[in-house]
Order: sequence, then structure tokens, then C-alpha cells
Amino acid sequence: MDIVSSLTDRTANFQERWSKREVAGWATLTHEMQLFAPETDRIFASEGTLNAHKNSKDFAKNKQIFGHLTPDERNMVLSRSEETDMKIAALEDEICFLHDLLRPIFEDTIDHVTRKQARSAREVEEELEAIQRGELPAAGSRFDDADSAASSSGGEEVDLNDRAIYNPLNLPLGFDGKPIPYWMYKLHGLGHEFKCEICGNTSYWGRRAFDKHFSEWRHINGLKALHIPNSNHFHGVTGIEDAIRLHEKMRRESVSTIFNAEREMECEDASGNVMSYRTYQDLMRQGML
Repeated sequence: MDIVSSLTDRTANFQERWSKREVAGWATLTHEMQLFAPETDRIFASEGTLNAHKNSKDFAKNKQIFGHLTPDERNMVLSRSEETDMKIAALEDEICFLHDLLRPIFEDTIDHVTRKQARSAREVEEELEAIQRGELPAAGSRFDDADSAASSSGGEEVDLNDRAIYNPLNLPLGFDGKPIPYWMYKLHGLGHEFKCEICGNTSYWGRRAFDKHFSEWRHINGLKALHIPNSNHFHGVTGIEDAIRLHEKMRRESVSTIFNAEREMECEDASGNVMSYRTYQDLMRQGML
């Protein structure tokens, strides 16, 4: 397909389509719209903004100037507006034509890049070496998956959904049932394994899954079995001995902070002597106070 010649033919018949109002989106010109203000050559998105503009000083000044124009001068202003519309419409028509013409190339490029992202650097190098040896077609060529599946099965039609998924790196599957891109696999650190002894040496892949499991039932039940409450203090603790030591330390600190009346409360006798509550009780029992 010769893109240049096709675009030239498209541009050549644009003037004819423009005169017949057949250009998409330009059935009505700008100066024919209800929200257009010819006095200031501006168009507005809503009637409210148009009314606000008409109450401005700038509009009043331009309206006075526009009122003194002759009919020919007013037509000239509208002609300039039509010329501007035609230039914009020509660019839009050209862009839409190129978009429709290049759509298959865009889709093949996106599919090609997506497949490349799901491969490791070693796989890409092996593919390039195979292309140089002539064992594989050059990159960027279009393949028909249905034809390749049929040829590999001896001419019989094969359902693409029944074919084995090519996943040499054993990447996790996404919502569409296909392996996620390799860059996403590296971004989320899904290659890093985190083990939790409290959960029975369960493995969690990726930091996100590891952080999330501390609030899940498996970890909570593991702490309950150790008679340890599930609190933020134990977030990040995966070893059983570490959790027990931390729990004992917290209990000792909590005991030291509990108010002890016998040790901390003070009393005063009739002579003004200050003593602890326990000493005061002993002296009272001995009849010394």
C-alpha cells in the first residue's frame, strides 16, 4: 500500500467533499453555530458563557465596531472564519485518514512490544541470533496465529484457547490468563521470596503480598496458637522465637508501668513523716502510730 499516493488522492478530493459538506464533523460551520459570537469571532461551550461574554466590555466595544461594517465587510469576516475552518478540517481529515490507514501497523507494534516486555534479556539475544542465522523471520513481520496453529497441526484447525501458554520464565498469570509482562514482574519484586515461620513456612512472592499477609487469617491464627495478640508491634516479625521474645518483652514493660499501691503510694503520719503505704500499714499493725 502506497501511503503517499493514497494521501495525495485524499487531499485532492477534499475540496469537493468540503463544498458538499461531506467532511466528518464539519456539516455545520463555526459561524453558523448558535454559540458563535461574530462580533468577537469566538465560539463558546455553553449558553451561559456566551451570555457572560456578551455582558463584557470587550464584547460591547467589538459590537460597536462590527455594527459600523458594511455588508461586504461582514461577509469578508465570515469568509475568513470559513477559511480557518477549512484549514482545521483538512488537517483533521488527513490525521483521521492516516490513523485508519496505519491502525494495523499500530496494533502489530503494540503486540510486538508487549511480547518483548514479557521476555528476559537472554531470550531477546537468542531471538536476535536466530534471526541473523535465518532461522526466524525478521522482527516486525506480521504473523497469523491461526495459520501457524493450523500448519503445526497438519492443516487441522486448532482452538487458540486450547494451546499451551508460552511461559518459559514461569511468570504469574494476569487477569486475562496470560503471563504478566516481565517489567511488571521486576517492578513488583515478584522474584523475591519471603517465608513466614508463623504461617507454617509459607512462601510469599513480592513485598506487597508479604506485607498483606500479616492481616490475613493464616498469620492471625498462627499468632493465636502462640497466645500472642495480633497488633502492629508484630508487623514484619516472621520467626516464632522472635515473636515470643517480643511478646515477653512487651509484657515485662507493661508490668513495670502498672501502678503498685504498696510501692508507689505515699502516706503521712500525725507527725508529718512521709512513708510508703506498705511501711505505714506495718507500723499501724504494730501500734507504733
